[in-house]
Parts: sequence; structure tokens; C-alpha cells
Amino acid sequence: HDGPKIQLAMDQGYSAPSAKIVTAGQRLYGLVEGQLFFAYDMAAEGQTLQAHIWSSLERQAGE
Repeated sequence: HDGPKIQLAMDQGYSAPSAKIVTAGQRLYGLVEGQLFFAYDMAAEGQTLQAHIWSSLERQAGE
């Protein structure tokens, strides 16, 4: 069961002195089967937009 999600996209590239020049990027956050899911796609160094990193976090029982 998928829940709410939000997608954010860059409207301008960026760079840092010690990193590659990023020309496009988008982040996706959402609830998938009760877990928080995160994905980041980016385009750098003349490449097209592609998957870069993703993760999912499980809710832990609190006190």
C-alpha cells in the first residue's frame, strides 16, 4: 500500500569546489508499505538524469 509522496526538482544546477558539476536533480519522498522512502536522481558531468542514491527507513517503536 503506497501512501502520500512529494517530488522536488531543481530548477538550476550547482557545483562545489570539491564536487562534480550537477546540472539536474530531483528528490522523491514517500510512504511505501509503512516505510519512509527517499530517492535522489541527478545529472552530472554531461550525463542524463539517473538514479544516484535511495533509502528506506522503518518506524521504530517509541516509549
